[in-house]
Amino acid sequence: MVKTKHIGSRLLLIMIVCLGMFCLTACQVGKTLTESCWDSAKKESSLEKYIEKNWAVLDVEGLRGEADSAETLGQQFKAIVLLCGVESGANIEQEESEDAARAREFLAKVLTEENFWEAFEDVFYPYDCFDFLFDAVGLMDGEVLMKLLKDVPEDARYADGLKDAIDAWIEDNPASLTDIGDELAAMGYFDDWSEQDWRQTYLYSYVEADPVRADTIEDALAYVSYMRDSMLPVMEGKFGADKLKSVSDITGEERYDTKLAVVAGEDLSLKPSAAEGLPEVIETEGKKVIAFYRNTASGEWEGSPAPLRILGDFMLNLPSEAYPASVAEADYYLVLTPSYEYGSFYSDRTTGEDTGIQEVWSSTSVDLYEAGTGNYLRHLGNLMEEASSSIVSQYGEEALEYPELTSSDILYYIYSNVNNPDAYVSLVDQTDGRVEFEREESVILGSWEVTYHSGQISESIESSLQKYDASDGCQFVSASFTIRNVGLQRESFLGISILDSDSGIQVGLVDGSFENYFEPVQLWAYTGGLDNSSLEPGDTKDGELVFEVPDDVINSSDGVYIVIIKGYQMAVYPLGE
Repeated sequence: MVKTKHIGSRLLLIMIVCLGMFCLTACQVGKTLTESCWDSAKKESSLEKYIEKNWAVLDVEGLRGEADSAETLGQQFKAIVLLCGVESGANIEQEESEDAARAREFLAKVLTEENFWEAFEDVFYPYDCFDFLFDAVGLMDGEVLMKLLKDVPEDARYADGLKDAIDAWIEDNPASLTDIGDELAAMGYFDDWSEQDWRQTYLYSYVEADPVRADTIEDALAYVSYMRDSMLPVMEGKFGADKLKSVSDITGEERYDTKLAVVAGEDLSLKPSAAEGLPEVIETEGKKVIAFYRNTASGEWEGSPAPLRILGDFMLNLPSEAYPASVAEADYYLVLTPSYEYGSFYSDRTTGEDTGIQEVWSSTSVDLYEAGTGNYLRHLGNLMEEASSSIVSQYGEEALEYPELTSSDILYYIYSNVNNPDAYVSLVDQTDGRVEFEREESVILGSWEVTYHSGQISESIESSLQKYDASDGCQFVSASFTIRNVGLQRESFLGISILDSDSGIQVGLVDGSFENYFEPVQLWAYTGGLDNSSLEPGDTKDGELVFEVPDDVINSSDGVYIVIIKGYQMAVYPLGE
């Protein structure tokens, strides 16, 4: 009897478990695909985690069918979010995906559906389902966005999650500012933004080379115009002019220095240069101009700037009579076209080890075209753009560091003197790619025109106050030069070090292998030296630089050379006697 009772209890327990399993199965069978997926997602810590595990096996076509035939907005919302999650998991990048259109159409229902907000009542902690939806939606109508932002129920469980997703969309789509900026400002959206928030969202990013992107040249110009007319004056008033402006080395006046460069997602139609029929005089008075950075090699140089950008600071600092409100108003296109080449690797200053960050050198052609027709008018010169850590292709090993754009005041000075190229010789490359020069042949590097005359080798040098003897095993090389300041301001030719020189110019002596480099020596009370020679524009000075060089270098069959360096440019002269 006891044994029979025990068997009966086990049988009853098995029947109860089986009945429970049958009921659970029946419930699952009665659920839609979307509901089943959503319930499974709730068991994860976040929707992101669920998508990460399951995006490749989700029934996309089944979810699309349910998204298009859903009876309620809540069912449609869940299906579309899951589809957006699959798109994110697959890392699909295209201008207009089928599911992004669904997401956009769903959000637009906030304008027409009275029960729109009920669709979100069943979202689950931590409400990251909104992130997938807004990441996928792409461009959004300004009216829809403002409705979402203003009308979200404050007491809703999902309110914070939805607002965070909207905030992220606004920051990820800075070009939308032209449509919604006034309304956002009116509702106090930017009241607690810091100067850094503004700068990284709407001006430039320390990480991304091109944070502001517009579909067309017209849209890009409209963005610059909105910043110029509406946003920058407000920012300047709130944070101070020193946060947005710097003093021009050329004019001595304050100018916007924001690093803004707006990507225009279309081509600029330009015609090749012609040998004949070019105008002798370019009329700039009363004419309007747009400045572009046109990177024709963007496909070849990974992480380099976008194919076409409007140069924001140049446009922001234009006088009103030269600023076009639309592309149709422009008379000229000022086009910068870079030619990249590899530079040198950086080393860690503390350890001396290679950091893996390689600099890119850029000689950038500046050319003027007729707007509208795209006719070539004139080549204004080549700029040697300098590298800046603010534009980096990627972090980590072998990241390429690309040049910083030429400052707007330099570019505007060149444009303003289009008919007088002698006025800006110090601002553009004058070497025409040459490196080797003969004695008595002048070369312009930056602000200095340098002419090397001759060199003398001796064991000692005498001046009116002192006699100087070379160290054992070494001799002095006295190199005679004429220097002329062709720049726009008073500058020092050479300081005690390169950091002490206003012009950033170096003069040295090298052997034929270019492996041994010798800097000028500082001789106390030597009156003939050019060290620390400070000249006004147009002034000229004759003098010498003295180098102390080992005998084996002087006597080497490879020869000895004078080398003058300015940035990426270099002029090499044979020493001679």
